[in-house]
Amino acid sequence: MSKPVTLKANLMAGFLRAKDENADLPVNTFRQANIKTNLVELSAGLEYNFLDYYNQRRRTRWTPYYFISFAAARFNNKAELQGREKPAESATVLSIPTGIGFKYALSYNWNLGLEVGARKTLAQNGDRLDYLQTKDYAGLSARQLPHTDPYNNDWYFYNGLSLSYTFYKLLCPPAAYK
Repeated sequence: MSKPVTLKANLMAGFLRAKDENADLPVNTFRQANIKTNLVELSAGLEYNFLDYYNQRRRTRWTPYYFISFAAARFNNKAELQGREKPAESATVLSIPTGIGFKYALSYNWNLGLEVGARKTLAQNGDRLDYLQTKDYAGLSARQLPHTDPYNNDWYFYNGLSLSYTFYKLLCPPAAYK
């Protein structure tokens, strides 16, 4: 697009783990959930590079950057609520990832990066506890379940290392110069 603004496509794999016993909040103490999730996320969006790190002759070969994207994440989730195990589920969640990072140009095309990002899901069911209707709550709707906040969508966070490849636009001379 331009030197500072680039298009970004991303494929990420990771896992989420959460135990309510590790949180010192009354809701978590009551809920007693244990969640294990594996996920694969595919995203596309924009990245803004604050410094011109592409030029290999310059001393500055790194840049901080900001990104915002649109993503689809496929997850496989195992949840346990108050000692009752729920069957494993798979689903797809749409989200809006945003975050910051630093990247270093290893060569003309290859970059090494460190990134921290938050993902705001567009649905409430990322952890699938919304629909964990045990025999005690079988007649209740998702909004009536006592284990979740029906007014908040889920968030998940990512931090890690990345290895990326940059595709540069090749500018060809006009036909008159050939």
